[in-house]
Amino acid sequence: MYFLLLGAACGLFAFVAWRDLKGGVLLLVAALPAYLLRIQVGPVPSTLLELLFGLLFVVFALTRRDLVRAWLVERRAWQSWYVPLALLILAAGVGMAASPVMLSALGLLKAYVIEPILLFLIVRDLFVTETDRMRLLQALAVGGAFAALVGIAQYALNAGIPAPWDIERRVTGPFPYPNALGLYLAPIITIAGVFLLSVFARRPQPTKQSPVTIWFWSVILLLCSVAIFLSQTEAAWVSIPPVLFLAALREKRLRVPTLSVGAALMLLVFAIPAGRHFVSTKLLLQDASGQVRIAQWQETIAFLKDGHWLLGAGLAGYPGAIEPYHTHPEYEIFQDPHNVILNVWVELGLLGLIGTALLAWQVVRTPKRDWVALAASFALLQMLIHGLVDVPFFKNDLAMMTFVLLALVAAQKKMRSEDPGA
Repeated sequence: MYFLLLGAACGLFAFVAWRDLKGGVLLLVAALPAYLLRIQVGPVPSTLLELLFGLLFVVFALTRRDLVRAWLVERRAWQSWYVPLALLILAAGVGMAASPVMLSALGLLKAYVIEPILLFLIVRDLFVTETDRMRLLQALAVGGAFAALVGIAQYALNAGIPAPWDIERRVTGPFPYPNALGLYLAPIITIAGVFLLSVFARRPQPTKQSPVTIWFWSVILLLCSVAIFLSQTEAAWVSIPPVLFLAALREKRLRVPTLSVGAALMLLVFAIPAGRHFVSTKLLLQDASGQVRIAQWQETIAFLKDGHWLLGAGLAGYPGAIEPYHTHPEYEIFQDPHNVILNVWVELGLLGLIGTALLAWQVVRTPKRDWVALAASFALLQMLIHGLVDVPFFKNDLAMMTFVLLALVAAQKKMRSEDPGA
């Protein structure tokens, strides 16, 4: 029955994508948590999300051969986005070759690098109008609303929370652990917040949006915020406010109230004992989880210094490679070192770290011609801040989300290069 349902879902998705290619992309983006449904394709493990993307890419390649050919001849793009993307692919290939677990590394190569980069190219070339890009963010928000509602239902019914998180009643949504819900919802909260800030600032474009759109993003913000609070993902709580603060400062009409509210909140935090305790323990990593992070980073840095700074540990090779450097036996060895810089370094080596830095630079330097690109940029910034103490990329749904957001920014560059008057 399980395989029949997966087959029916794939067949329906293929039909929708063939009839409406953009609609297929929207469905895929809304269904990012579908990676949780796993399947074995011969000797290779896969997920429903990968199957859906495979179908989407086949339909795209068959119906938009002009765009596929353009990928190979876009010489100007090689000076900007293609260079870091090529570096990431090369680094991932080297990381797979250097990995002691080749089959697992191959799975990570396709799920974390190849498929997200192909989705980046598809989104960048198909979603070039503001209306289309708005629909893409709304599709992402629909998936977030589903995950948030599952988490809220878990808390309301006090049921369905996997162990050991049920003891603390930390909701997980459809995911196996609470931080996964926080990592997934935090960028969506940021996007909703940036849109509503734009409305409050009376920017020309968002004020043209219908009241239904404004209500949509308001409901998304409320649902996801409640769910992320119930998940007790503290890193998400900390990473969202400063990003929205920076987004508000961009708006001239909001600068004075933003600075006033920010100053008042800072005074309130330091005036209340609980606020001072939160800063001294959580923000300075003096609590139990913070000490685990510090221990992981110390061990990872020791590993990199010991002759592994160039290639890292290879894809999926970190748990085995870090074992000789594991000087804190009271803590378990995790799959990743829980820091975005160290994560990329140990998985993709120095070349991957350079490619990632170049991608970040492209986001910074690309003009933000509408609120959609601005929201995507701030969502990426939130993921980066969150990633200082967690894993915001090396996860199937988050890898896809990252490159969708990058594509929404890259489309600005593409439109500018194609429009001589821009």
